[in-house]
Amino acid sequence: MNKFTAIFIVLCLMVFTGCRTNKTVAETNVSSEIDQDMINEKMREQGYKKGLISASTNDSSCPYTIAIEEEDYPYLLDPTNLEEDFMVDGFKVWFKFTSLRMASRCSEANPIRIEDIKKREG
Repeated sequence: MNKFTAIFIVLCLMVFTGCRTNKTVAETNVSSEIDQDMINEKMREQGYKKGLISASTNDSSCPYTIAIEEEDYPYLLDPTNLEEDFMVDGFKVWFKFTSLRMASRCSEANPIRIEDIKKREG
């Protein structure tokens, strides 16, 4: 094997390896977005809402609220039975709830009972 053939083979390997790596990264990003879209659709079909939990520092406010993220207008809910594991400011969740017919504990949110709640990625 002469020098030129060896150099040609090495260059071809570098080109094919470099192109393949970039394509794999791009495909992985698109694939993860598609997977997340499929998860979102599945959760919505099962009746879950996308929410973000917020902790209050104000004594006259609800201790925790859940902001609905996917509606035409944002609104807050006051979960009366929020489990301790979910009492984290900024925690992203999927949840199902029932509205409660009771006086509000705070002025900014409507009281609810959580039927089911799950941690949400992204």
